[in-house]
Amino acid sequence: MIAWRPIGAVVGLLGFLLLLVALTGTVTGDMAGTWQEVSGSVYALLAIVAVIALGATGMSVQRVRARAARELWRYEILLAQADEATHEEVWQACDTLVKTVRTTLVSRVCSGQPWIAFELWHDPPRQAGETGNSKLLLLCEPMMVGRVLGTLRRISPNISVRAGSDGSPRRYEPPQFSPEHVLRVSKDREWELPITGMKGARGQSNARSAMASIIRAQQQLGREGYVSCVRVCIMPCDGSVDRLAGSRLRRMADRAGGPNAAVSADIMQAQQAGGGSLSFVELQAAVQGITRDAQGRSFSDLQTLCQGLLSPAMSNASVNTLTERHMYLRQRMYQRRWARATPPLVPDQSGATLMWPIEVAYLIEPANLASEFDLPIERHTVPYLPVPPGLPRATLSRPFEPPPEDADDIGGFRIQIPAPDGPVEVLDGEIVA
Repeated sequence: MIAWRPIGAVVGLLGFLLLLVALTGTVTGDMAGTWQEVSGSVYALLAIVAVIALGATGMSVQRVRARAARELWRYEILLAQADEATHEEVWQACDTLVKTVRTTLVSRVCSGQPWIAFELWHDPPRQAGETGNSKLLLLCEPMMVGRVLGTLRRISPNISVRAGSDGSPRRYEPPQFSPEHVLRVSKDREWELPITGMKGARGQSNARSAMASIIRAQQQLGREGYVSCVRVCIMPCDGSVDRLAGSRLRRMADRAGGPNAAVSADIMQAQQAGGGSLSFVELQAAVQGITRDAQGRSFSDLQTLCQGLLSPAMSNASVNTLTERHMYLRQRMYQRRWARATPPLVPDQSGATLMWPIEVAYLIEPANLASEFDLPIERHTVPYLPVPPGLPRATLSRPFEPPPEDADDIGGFRIQIPAPDGPVEVLDGEIVA
């Protein structure tokens, strides 16, 4: 949307110059003489276009190779038991999340655009006696897990990822999944208009989030024998797009200052909900039948199933709405891309997938346990116990020393606690030797 402007300006200037030469030669009847006078400028512009084309081609090849070699892993997100955030807190956290993932221009030129994805998986029971399994996964680079969690803890202070035996984030392998159908959605109106507004008071939370409704739709589809996945892939755009969006909103408000009250109300709601760092968001759904009855469905039937998964996000009554994109010819390509959650190399230049932070918050807002206690999503089993800051903490009078080679092996760990020289007394929660 912006990257093609310099190339388009040079190509347009070259075309205008060639047209001017042709008209001048036709009018004067001396085409050869006219061409001889301007041939130097035309060759210079052709050289500039060739250099730009070669540079863009080399940069694109480098970006494609870097994207293919990028290390991406999935981590299971564990929600807290009773954390609840307001709309404004979720909105601000999503704005911070986009800024956290966004990198510098040099990094984007060398290694391509970074992205992260949130995935809702539902694996139905495959044998008698089993129960369905729902998981919320984060897909990102290993070095970005801590930063993403730090941002999400603004919404839920106790949110975390499942840890391995060594305490590090555990990498999770999703179910064996070969999608039979992939559905993508995009905005139906102008990209400056958000798909959601400031619903309710600014200090209140959402009783039923879109994520909770999607999980319930996945449960219902799992009873019919389908493995399903709904993904929200976030790819931050350049900061210049944020400035362009602000100026376009102001121009839309100036044009809507007429007698059309409905248009003016839409623009006013867009200005209240807009603001923050824009990003390209790919909202996708994919299904695969694992039972005999679920396999062999037609394209339209699978399209309808995916529409049911995304209906909580598509049915929101607001200034803008989401509509499905029919991909008859690109199904195979997106099915191959599904394992790595690779977004398009060149985002939609019409801006149909550009979203404000408040729109991202609407899609990834976690469900509150108080209102969604029966969701099959895993949460922390240990409740959050706030400790007063004035409570004395127990400390050791001397640090633990490294165990020697002949220390006892207890449970796979060599442990040796140094014995105090004198009597031990506990004073105000502290161990004093």
